[in-house]
Amino acid sequence: MRKHIRSYLLYAASTLAVLLLTASTSVAQSQYSTSIYGPLGLNTIPNARMDEAGTLRAQTAFLDPYLHGMLGFQIAEPLYIGIRQTGEVSTIDKNPDRFYPGLDLKLRLLTETKTRPSVAVGLQSAIGHKRMAGEYITASKRYNNFDFTAGIGWGRFAGAKHLGNPLEAFGNHFKGTRAADGQAPTRTADWFTGEHIGLFGGIEYFAPFLKGLSFKADFNGDRFRAENAAFYYDTPTPWSFGFNYKPAPYIDIGIAALGKDKVMGRLSLQTNIKQIRDRDAHDKNYKTLRPRRTEITAPGWMTLNAEKDGIMLSHPTADDTTAHAHLKLANNASAPHQIGHAAIHMANHAGPAIEEIKLAPRVHNLRGPTISFMRQDLEAALAKKQGSAEEIWHNAEIAYDFEGAQKIHLAEEKDTFFRDINLTLINQTSLAEEDNGFLHRNSAILSMTGPFEFGFLTSGLGFRLNLSDDLHKLHTYRPRAALPVRSDVDKFADRFLALDTAYGAFTHTIMPDLHGAVSYGYLEEMYAGVGGEILYRPFNKRFAVGAESWLALKRDPNSILNAGLSGDHVATGHINTWYDLPSPDVTIGLKAGRYLAEDLGATLSLKKEFKNGAKLEGYITASNDSDYDLFGGRVHHDHGIKLTIPLGGYKYTPNTDIKAKIAPFGRDIGQAIQSPLPLYETTEPLAKAHLIRHWDKITD
Repeated sequence: MRKHIRSYLLYAASTLAVLLLTASTSVAQSQYSTSIYGPLGLNTIPNARMDEAGTLRAQTAFLDPYLHGMLGFQIAEPLYIGIRQTGEVSTIDKNPDRFYPGLDLKLRLLTETKTRPSVAVGLQSAIGHKRMAGEYITASKRYNNFDFTAGIGWGRFAGAKHLGNPLEAFGNHFKGTRAADGQAPTRTADWFTGEHIGLFGGIEYFAPFLKGLSFKADFNGDRFRAENAAFYYDTPTPWSFGFNYKPAPYIDIGIAALGKDKVMGRLSLQTNIKQIRDRDAHDKNYKTLRPRRTEITAPGWMTLNAEKDGIMLSHPTADDTTAHAHLKLANNASAPHQIGHAAIHMANHAGPAIEEIKLAPRVHNLRGPTISFMRQDLEAALAKKQGSAEEIWHNAEIAYDFEGAQKIHLAEEKDTFFRDINLTLINQTSLAEEDNGFLHRNSAILSMTGPFEFGFLTSGLGFRLNLSDDLHKLHTYRPRAALPVRSDVDKFADRFLALDTAYGAFTHTIMPDLHGAVSYGYLEEMYAGVGGEILYRPFNKRFAVGAESWLALKRDPNSILNAGLSGDHVATGHINTWYDLPSPDVTIGLKAGRYLAEDLGATLSLKKEFKNGAKLEGYITASNDSDYDLFGGRVHHDHGIKLTIPLGGYKYTPNTDIKAKIAPFGRDIGQAIQSPLPLYETTEPLAKAHLIRHWDKITD
């Protein structure tokens, strides 16, 4: 089998392998399965079903004349995002002649009840090639073992021209003809347009006699008009019948016949990142809370014993009925997990009269509110097993002790050791780059932070090992830019060992909820420079707003350790906003301003963080400038999906993260400085949403 076919199968397997190894063996997946294009559906049509939030899927499917490779992410319960690569092939053992990539979206509008179906709207190749582009509205209703689906579609789904476009009455946007093919990528102006729509529907039967088996039958509105216009093609019947079998929770196998002449095959691998081992779970060897109070009052012992447990307590005091200390949060566990450990050490050495424990958490000298809770609540939950984390939260008080925090003498905050040693394993993939198809890059970054001088200066140092890549193919069809922003990524990846970061950062909480930072040095792999950021993040609110500005100096990939400067420099600036949606627990981010190519634009992102620390993010950037797209033309946008899985760390070993990114390589438009200490991410452990999400870890 040829190399492009193998690339799809190998990438699908390798992407899920690490997840499956770190996930629970009892991963509960939806009984529903995917369609040929990737989202949940029947054989050739989408339904209105959704996976559980956190589900990741890798799929390959074949139906003449296309081979489809897909990576899909259920970023929240109502929202699916998928990146799909479609290769045009005559038979499965041939090299693809063309590639038709696309970004697919599916949004659930209504959940199913006894009286109404589940309803979803979807965009196939919302960004990508026109040939696969189409939009749809679909509804699904379950009755016992039967699941019924019906819907209407535009674009690719409207080839049958069953009815006129019902949206034409709502404005000029929906009127007029629509090209089914062409070298220009899909635009928002194409969505839900065209003179006609198509109808589709089908049924799935879940067999009671064999777990994991279901039968699917459907009809679609696709008539393969672009294929008939481009080359001779024997159009299959719109009817299909097949089955899906799930021999294990992480694998689906599907086969379907379209009439007598065409056969569709599909293989899907999936897991759920919520089931991956909790990053706090590895740390079980900490000192337990004494069942009885002792007469010993020794604040100094609090810090000494806590340090053996990896907890950084400072400035402990025990006055009257209150014990108070500052807690430096590490990045290898959630804040409540560390607060619980710190409180145990304080209670064990606080003496019998102490009834209240106060902790002031800090991260890189950025200060959060003081958390106060009753010692007896902690004793009931940990020593007597008669309480819970919920009871501790109910009686806790959270308030700023800003004046007391500022009285700490800065000279006492000196820390001369590097801490927070991290190993980050990075895999970036682009499923389509012109005619090259599959491109990838694997690297590892060993980094550390500290020392912390005078309470407000953080130092950072990191080295990158470029392990493997095939980026030499990147410029086979794409010309090199005279002043590259990130399009010279192949040159940076060509050096096995490189300096990744070497920076200093002044951080300070100016007043409650207002934080600032100034950073300088080698800020990221491709840029050095100096810049600053300010963030307003109210503790009791769901929004945050900030601003940043950088003088960026381009690094020279031909210098030793990539540490030289090329002489190119640019000033950038952005306004940043975030909002936490409470129901799906998703953060919406918006960045607007001037990017590294001196272009103006905005980036919209959606991020989901799970209780085990895994993070899933999708983003799209629109720019007033253009870049070379996947087809040799020009494009005004960039998009991608990021996944971060923290694997935790053990004593004497670095904290380890796995990061996967699926995005085009070497884009020059819409690129921003990757700050070594972004304030929003840095202050996340101090936020109310983080405390609530992980509060049950206070008793772990």
